[in-house]
Amino acid sequence: MKIIFCLPRIIILLILLLCLSACNTTSHLYGADNIISQQELLNAKVVFDEPLKPSELPEHRIISLNKEMEEFLDKYVLTARGEEKKARLLLKAMFDKDKLGMVYDPSSTYTAEEAFEKKIGNCLSFSYLYAAFAKRTGLNMRFQEVEIPLEWSLGTDQISLSTRHTNIRLIVNNSHDFIVDIDSIGIGNHYKTLSMTENEILALYYSNLGSQYLLAEQYDDAFKYIIKALYLSPEDASVWTILGVLYRLKGYNDYAEHAHFIALKYDVKNYPALNNLAFLYKQTGELEKADYFMKQSKDFQEKDPYYRYYKAIEALNEEKYYMALDHINFSIDRYEEEAKFYMVKSDIYTALGDIRMASKAMASAQKFAQN
Repeated sequence: MKIIFCLPRIIILLILLLCLSACNTTSHLYGADNIISQQELLNAKVVFDEPLKPSELPEHRIISLNKEMEEFLDKYVLTARGEEKKARLLLKAMFDKDKLGMVYDPSSTYTAEEAFEKKIGNCLSFSYLYAAFAKRTGLNMRFQEVEIPLEWSLGTDQISLSTRHTNIRLIVNNSHDFIVDIDSIGIGNHYKTLSMTENEILALYYSNLGSQYLLAEQYDDAFKYIIKALYLSPEDASVWTILGVLYRLKGYNDYAEHAHFIALKYDVKNYPALNNLAFLYKQTGELEKADYFMKQSKDFQEKDPYYRYYKAIEALNEEKYYMALDHINFSIDRYEEEAKFYMVKSDIYTALGDIRMASKAMASAQKFAQN
């Protein structure tokens, strides 16, 4: 049995450039011309003149309790008996306005203690806080990442943000699960979940702050936080891509190139790495390479059901109804349990004046929305 708790959705910020797209090949025609080791990329000597030492990297108490948090648990949770009762009371106390009263803010990445003090936070902040409480309460918990689809921009191929979604799985009495989630998007049966180690979810804290420093053009701090994230989670392709962006912005194109290839080594479907390579090669005048990576992206972009969903909406708005139908039928063929695909299909048939088919598509939308 699986019991679901849903809370407001949070976005984890990632820095991406150009269009996001897909690639399912395991090799590339091109590689980095110069061999730069992974350790060279991590010590960032070209940025700081001397190798960056691990002791110079940021260190935060991310999942921990203070005295006030202990008192909160004693008052609202620890007096209860049974794991299931404690799990329910903990979640209620965290968001009850008369107790802690946590508030969602997608831009706020905090440690557990900061989130408790400020009563505000994003996805990671909620996860860290709940985890700190759950550990002290003795609950058996795991971090998870939910592989949610890309969010494509309507009317443009350029995307600046992507989302990563995490939740917490509690194993209660060794018999059933509680999924503590911040949004119903994380509980769809057709979305794959991946277990995360504690180091991996801690790395997201540092990569989030590193991304914020990047946006603020505070590049030295950005490097330190991103490199800290990679020490914790050295196979996270998304973080390697951000490091590649940082190196490019600082003018170290060879290092940027190599960081993106490392990202592709760990995830051959890493969309931003492919596109950032295309952008990098275009900047350096290596147009054959730029065309190669952009073509790879574009070829597989057309195979993404969510991209075709947005293309269907675009065609519908332009009154290109049969083109819209082709796009949405492709999406449904690839992902037949997505309710919003059928809603668009119903709109298309309504525009075409085919009420019977519109009603049939709407019935499918309602069916899958209830699952």
